[in-house]
Amino acid sequence: MTALKAAYDALSGSSGYGALSLTEEAASELKKITQYDEDLNDLADRLETCRIEISDIQETVYDKLYGGDMDNINIDALEKRLEEIRLIGKKYGKTVEEINEYYQKATEKLDRLLNAESELKKLEKQKTETEADVKNLADKLHKKRQEASETFRKAIGKNIAELGMKNAVFEVKLDVFTEDCEKYNENGYDQVEFMLSPNVGEPVKSLAKIASGGEMSRFMLALKNVIAEIDNVDTLIFDEIDTGISGMTAWKVAEKMGRLAGGHQILCITHLPQIASMQDSHYLIAKESADGRTMTHIRRLSEQESDREVARLLGADRITEAALQNAREMKEMAMAEKGRQV
Repeated sequence: MTALKAAYDALSGSSGYGALSLTEEAASELKKITQYDEDLNDLADRLETCRIEISDIQETVYDKLYGGDMDNINIDALEKRLEEIRLIGKKYGKTVEEINEYYQKATEKLDRLLNAESELKKLEKQKTETEADVKNLADKLHKKRQEASETFRKAIGKNIAELGMKNAVFEVKLDVFTEDCEKYNENGYDQVEFMLSPNVGEPVKSLAKIASGGEMSRFMLALKNVIAEIDNVDTLIFDEIDTGISGMTAWKVAEKMGRLAGGHQILCITHLPQIASMQDSHYLIAKESADGRTMTHIRRLSEQESDREVARLLGADRITEAALQNAREMKEMAMAEKGRQV
């Protein structure tokens, strides 16, 4: 109504300053001087056409303003609706799109609630079918594990025997950890445990509980050899893997580590010359005491220094030329073995 009133005032004006009266005045002024310029007749006619159009618009605006069309508008109802919209926006979304999205989700939720019984039956059927599929897959996985475990057991047994554990017995224990299909995981329903008897006459027990540090290191070396082709661990660290072994067994350990080094980075702490000889890089770790403190130093050895260190590990009291020659021969044997492995 305010806009209509402003429009009407602009058209009709007061004191002769409305669009209609000003257009009439302009046309009248032009007609006074048409004898001086015939083109002004055309401009006066065009202004007259504008005056007629403006007059018609003025009358229409007047009818809209005072003709009673606005009487049917309930301002209170509009204000109430606007307030409801503001409240809805505050609770359900800042924009019309967000409010509509909330409404759509609420409608879907209501529909699910109204049809909960049929939906529940549908879900229960899907659950039963899915559990059957999961059980079937878990059974297949269990069967494959049973088939693979025997081959795996023999391979590990052969490797640990070569690594100085000749009397050790290795087994793979497969237990079903649950009958509840809902508790199956991505590995199926099997509880896999490695069992070991390090000595003759002893029953097999959990490897994780009874293996010594050296035994665990050698088992890991055996394991890595067996699964080397599918192993995705890039770096392997063996600490004191030489505990309790010597002679030919030490060479076997060195050979297997050399084979693993073809596809992995091997870090090994050792006191055996056989294993030290298999190195690609030789580092010496030593402790020194000074000023009341003990420091640990690590230094990469040159080829000559490596020869001397291997000679020392061979038990030489004095590093003689014969001891050095013995160390070089051992390193050449290791190099030849690595060449055969490649």
